[in-house]
Amino acid sequence: MIELNHISAGYGKTEILHDITLAFAPGTVTTVLGINGCGKSTLLKTLVRLLPLTSGEILVDGVSAEKYAPAELAKKIAYLPQNRNIPDMTAAQLVLHGRFAHLHYPRVYRKTDTDAAERAMETLGITALADQPLSALSGGMRQKVYLAAALAQESPAILMDEPTTFLDIAGQLRLAQTIRSLADAGKTMILVLHDLPLALKLSDRLAVLREGHLLDCGTPEEILARGSLERAYQIKIHPVRTENGVDYVCGL
Repeated sequence: MIELNHISAGYGKTEILHDITLAFAPGTVTTVLGINGCGKSTLLKTLVRLLPLTSGEILVDGVSAEKYAPAELAKKIAYLPQNRNIPDMTAAQLVLHGRFAHLHYPRVYRKTDTDAAERAMETLGITALADQPLSALSGGMRQKVYLAAALAQESPAILMDEPTTFLDIAGQLRLAQTIRSLADAGKTMILVLHDLPLALKLSDRLAVLREGHLLDCGTPEEILARGSLERAYQIKIHPVRTENGVDYVCGL
C-alpha cells in the first residue's frame, strides 16, 4: 500500500503539487489524468523521492518513504520515466540493470538476477532482442526494453509515465493486457496516460489533477458520473456500447 497524506512538492521554490491525499492499493490499476502541466509526472517523481516534499508524508507499507534507503525503496517501487537516455548497451544488459537494487557488494549478478531479467523479456515478447544494441531499436522496441527492466526489478508497485509512447495500436493493446495481468497478480500499478479511452477501460481508479490539486478520485464510473474529466479537460465524453463492451468518444 502506498499512501500520500497531504503532500505538496515541486521544483525548488516552485510548488507544483498542493495538499494531495491519495492511496494506491495492491491489485489495482490507478491512472493519473489531467492536462499538460497539471503535475502528473511530478507526482510520480515525488513518489520515488526524485523530488522532495515541501509538506506532508508518503507511506510505503505503513513506513515513511523517507526512512527507506534508495535501494530499499527501489525494491518496493519500480519507476518507468517518460524521458530516458539511450545508453550504449544491449537490450539484455539494460533489462539486467533492473536488478541493481537487489545486488550486494561486490555487485555481481547472480542466477536469480539473470532469471528475473529473462522472465521479464519473455513476458514482453522481446527475448529475440537480447543482443541488439538499444541504439539500433525502434522507439517502440526500446520502450518494451525499458518496461522489461521495470518488471525485472520485481517490485510490488510499478509506476509508469506515458508507457504507451512510441507503441503502435497492437503494442498498446498488448501492454494494457500486461498491466492488467500484473495488477490481477497483486501488483500496485500507477500510470500516467494521455489516452482517456484507454485509461477509462483499463483502470480500477482514476486520479484527476487540475493545476496541481486533486480534483477527483474514484472509479471510472464515478468520475464520469461526476463530470470530473470533462471539467479537467474542457471536453465532452460519450460512452458508446459496442460488441466488446463500452468504448468512449471524446469531443469538444
